[in-house]
Amino acid sequence: MKQIVAVIGYIFCFQLAYSQVIISKFVPGDFRFSNTHRVELLNIGNTTVNIGNYLVITRDYAVKLPPQIFLSPNQKYILAQKNSVIKPNLELNTCKDFLFKPYKKNVEGNYVVLFSPYLQFLDGFYFSQLKDVPFLPEKNALILGNGNIIHYEIPAPNFSKWKYYPMGEDPAIGFEQYRGEWRITSVYPNKKIYSQIQFKNFEYRFLNNVINFYLETSTEENLSHFELQKLIGKTFQTVFQFQPNNSYKGGIYKFADSEVPLNQTLYYRIAVRDHFGIWSYSKILEIETKENKKDFWYELLPQNPNSRQEISLRFLSNYSQNMKVKLFNDRMQELSTIFNSFIYSNQQNLLRIKKLPSGKYWLIFQTDLKREFLSFVVY
Repeated sequence: MKQIVAVIGYIFCFQLAYSQVIISKFVPGDFRFSNTHRVELLNIGNTTVNIGNYLVITRDYAVKLPPQIFLSPNQKYILAQKNSVIKPNLELNTCKDFLFKPYKKNVEGNYVVLFSPYLQFLDGFYFSQLKDVPFLPEKNALILGNGNIIHYEIPAPNFSKWKYYPMGEDPAIGFEQYRGEWRITSVYPNKKIYSQIQFKNFEYRFLNNVINFYLETSTEENLSHFELQKLIGKTFQTVFQFQPNNSYKGGIYKFADSEVPLNQTLYYRIAVRDHFGIWSYSKILEIETKENKKDFWYELLPQNPNSRQEISLRFLSNYSQNMKVKLFNDRMQELSTIFNSFIYSNQQNLLRIKKLPSGKYWLIFQTDLKREFLSFVVY
């Protein structure tokens, strides 16, 4: 039993040590020709960590770190070519445990992953215009200098430990991790510029030949402007432009595309330009212009309550929108407002209604565009 506890403690200590090391910076680009490409690892913990035999994998190469590399707290370890703008700790072109992967042309985006020697996914970041990216997932093998082979797997985009930035193409720009979030930064070590946009929610509703959009961001830094873009032919074209809040708390924006044709499938995205000329993109919305989608669904539990029971109200909105729910008696006198807030699409909400005397009641659901009524009887 003591041996089992010791083994468990040993594994726990190793996992704790692993969690101290993150990928703090990633400058993509073809590492063979770029003098800026690099990967920086950082010890964010309070103790020294041995990162020997860790694996760093990008879309273009895989490399196993040499043994016995110790990082003190806040110390960095840099992987780059010899002619990098910053002196690397590990020169990629001289490392014996290095594998070049054929460069994938015409593929937007890139990724970097840090694996433990036991192939635990420690940290990972990718950028792409879409989350459904052509270079993920991936299986490959790293042939070591001693002839051994390490088989590894890069997980799919929906893997929970991935961090993501909605960036198109393979830009000549750097990315750095700050408090668990990735942002754009300079490729040069002494030039402190950065921008950041985090999309929290981008939804729509179609009504009366108008598509109303709702955009919510959680972080905005150094942004120039937003654009609502529509796919026309084979290219996205701007149909509406608006200004950002540029607040670390993000912002909420409402806008519309009017007079859209019926019974068509349209595609929209948000494009963001920062102060440094770099573009980022939201997910792409696929919208069918058919007015047959019900606003929301609701259910009263129990369906036939009595005066001794507490009542529950479940409801689900097909759109992100403001909603107010009020309780009225049979004479349509307002008794209380039981809900008054913003709801997100396809997220279930549950409300508790206190015990009510016997009688007939009304619930009125009110959104920005319409009202619905639900009557029920308490026995």
